Order: sequence, then structure tokens, then C-alpha cells
Amino acid sequence: MIKFLVDAKSVNESNIFLRKLWCELNEIREIGWQYIPYREQNHVHIGISNFGEIYFDYSQTGCIKNIYINNKNEHDKSLIETALANAKNNSLKNYTIHITLSEKHNTQINNISQNDISFSNTENCSILRICTKAYSVWDLEETIKIKLSSILSILYEYTLLFFEIKKIEYEDKLIAPIKFAIKKYDYSWIDFDCSPKSENGEIILPPECLKLLSYIINDDYSDINIAYFVNSCRLLLNCAYNTNLKTNPYMVAGFSEAINSLIVSTFEPLSCILNNSVERCEYCGNLKYSIVSKIKNLVSKYFSNDFARQFCNCYYSSRSSYFHEGKISSLMIPGRISYPQLNPISPKEMLTPHISVSDHYLIELSSYIFRNLAHDYFSDYI
Repeated sequence: MIKFLVDAKSVNESNIFLRKLWCELNEIREIGWQYIPYREQNHVHIGISNFGEIYFDYSQTGCIKNIYINNKNEHDKSLIETALANAKNNSLKNYTIHITLSEKHNTQINNISQNDISFSNTENCSILRICTKAYSVWDLEETIKIKLSSILSILYEYTLLFFEIKKIEYEDKLIAPIKFAIKKYDYSWIDFDCSPKSENGEIILPPECLKLLSYIINDDYSDINIAYFVNSCRLLLNCAYNTNLKTNPYMVAGFSEAINSLIVSTFEPLSCILNNSVERCEYCGNLKYSIVSKIKNLVSKYFSNDFARQFCNCYYSSRSSYFHEGKISSLMIPGRISYPQLNPISPKEMLTPHISVSDHYLIELSSYIFRNLAHDYFSDYI
């Protein structure tokens, strides 16, 4: 058993140490895992690697105090001890990542740059260039994988387009991004056809889009509101993507309610940015605030009070009926003809016609509020 003092002072410092340790161990031989993390009191068990079981303890949550490696082979001991000692050396190197993004209609993103992030175009694709630090190309490859879904989700909020990763390239040096002037951005658009575009039809992004991407790249979640933004956009991308899947006509009952209910859920993290006060019942421990009132507050900030009330009465009511009662609006099978029937559950009503898979306006509405809330947030208007 090897015990090593890490004494990290923050979550970020703990993760930096772990990243370097995996790099060091991988230099000895390719590291393999039975990754089964769980916690026992103040001990966190990471899993069993081909070097042995690895776990750590902590005095403060997220700050690794000691790390333990139950080495399988005695002849690995000195190698592991050297790897642990090297992992304390924060010798990050400079790298530049080039991510080539493609879109089925060959839509490109207009040139823009901010700090260490920029977009440029080439051969019907957009290039996202990121200047960052890592221990090695292997470390860079593994850490960027975790961030790609969030990057694509943020881009969806600002484009309503599904971009795909066509290629990722790395350079072991910093390449300063070309400076592009930030164009004036129109925040009033909801429908994609009205989204801000250049004279060449390229999508224009506002500066806060790059700010959000920077938080993702740098693993900076010290501001809980950044996590709320990212949580909302990841959920919206998943919902939007699933609306385009072909469904079996005999499995569509409730599918639209499921998707629409999840889209409505994208508003909840955003509502917490405006009002993150949380009060719990002293008897049962449940949250005392009304999520409906928070959603109504969010929607009324960017639309009228009447619209916010109508939104909650319609969309949030349907969401609650579906999640809490499993209630769906139609049992009809989509087809060439209709076959009207009384609703056996509510005999006063007829079975409603089959409805479309999702309410696309709801996606656009969530994206609109996301963009405007991010603008207000980074402009210190809220």
C-alpha cells in the first residue's frame, strides 16, 4: 500500500493533480480501469486500475488530502512513487486545439475572436481555435472529450443548428488567434430565419457565447450560474436532437409530451440564475419555493406578464400532468385517415388527434431566453 500526501487546497487543484498522475502512470504503461467510484465517509474510492486499487481521503470536500494506491506488484512501487512525486509538479505546457465543425447545410460561423478563443472558416466548415494548457497531447485529448458536448450545446443555443466534430488537431505551442472585430448583435431574434448573419450568410455570435465557451475550456465552475447555463443548454440540445429522430408509429403515444416536458425543464436552471434563493421546510426538508413562480418570473422578464402566465398555464401544466400523472394528449396513431373514439379515461372528451413530435417554438423560446439572459448576466444587468 502506497500513501502519498497531496494536500490540495481546491477542487481545481485536486483535478490538476489527478490529471498529472494519470499522465505519469500512463507513461509507465497504458492505464486501464474498472472505474467504480463511491464514497465512504471521507474516503472516495476511484476504482481498480491495472496498478491497483486507488482511493483518496479529504478533510475539506473536493480537496484531496492523501491518495492511496494498493499496488498489485511490488516491483511497481518505486515507479508509482516517482509518478506521484512528479504529479505534484504542475508543469503544464502550452497547446493550441483546432476543432473543425461541420453542419449539414454547410452553414459557417462568422469570424470572431476573444482572448484565447476564435472562430474562422475553411472549405464549408468552421474552425474553433482554443489556446490552452495541458501536460501532454494525451492529457489534452482526454480532457477535451469531456467538454465537447457542452461546446456543441452552447453553439446550438446561438445558432439552432447541429454542428458535428469533423476533426480535432493539436499543436504543442500557442498560436495567437487572429483578431476579428466583434459585430453588433441583434438579440431580438427567435426564429432561425431571423438569426443574425453576415453578408455571406455566416452565423454571427455575440461575445458572451465565447465567454461561456471559455468557462467550459477552463473548467471554471466557481460561479454556480455558469453551471446553470451549461445544464440548460445541454438539455436543450438533447431535446432538439431527439425531435429529429424517426419514431415507430406504434410507439409515439406520449413521445411528444416527454420531449416537450424536457424542453420546459430547460427553463428551470435559467430561472435559478434570476432567483437562486433556496428555503427548505424545517420539518420535511423539501424546497419551499414555487418553481412555477420562478419560471413565470423568468419568462415575464423577456415577455409580457400575460404571456408568462399563459406559458405556465399551458406548457408547465402539461409538463406536470405528464411527469406526475403520466397524462398524454393523444392515443391516436398517425396515419392517412382518422378513426374518432371517445376517451375512455375522460368520457366527456374525444380522443385528440395525433400531434407533432415536439413544439419547435418551445425550443426557440428557450434559446431566446438563454441568449438574452446570458447577455444581461455578462453585462451586469442582473
